[in-house]
Amino acid sequence: MAGIVQGGLTRFIVKRFGEARTALFGLCVAVLNFAAYGFATEGWMIYVILIVGSLGSVTGPAVQGLISRNVGADEQGGVQGSLTSLMGVAGIIGPPIATTLFAYFIRKDSLVYLPGAAFLFSSLLMLLAMLLALVSFKRNAVHFTR
Repeated sequence: MAGIVQGGLTRFIVKRFGEARTALFGLCVAVLNFAAYGFATEGWMIYVILIVGSLGSVTGPAVQGLISRNVGADEQGGVQGSLTSLMGVAGIIGPPIATTLFAYFIRKDSLVYLPGAAFLFSSLLMLLAMLLALVSFKRNAVHFTR
């Protein structure tokens, strides 16, 4: 689903709303998407969440576009490499955090039985990312135009 959105819809969404709005839209969708996964109680819900949540995959290309326009040509490789490194670190530390949260919240002696706790934590992280993006856009005078 993400491939379909990135390959087919992203350029139309970015063209219509601009990179900054598209990035914020994608982050907002991700916040809601992870929260929905966290509270899903039936298997069929995952398919609906997957379809609607795939719209959040517009975030990456929009952010890449913002970066490429705001970083000098001599710095783009370093910035892109840094982003890739951060994704690698997230790929390393994310699974142990998620499995620990899952293990804790399904235990019989946990305060709350919440199998979706890892998704809710992810939703909070995405909300933080959205707030940081807003602060960054304001600080760097990013205009929300097309």
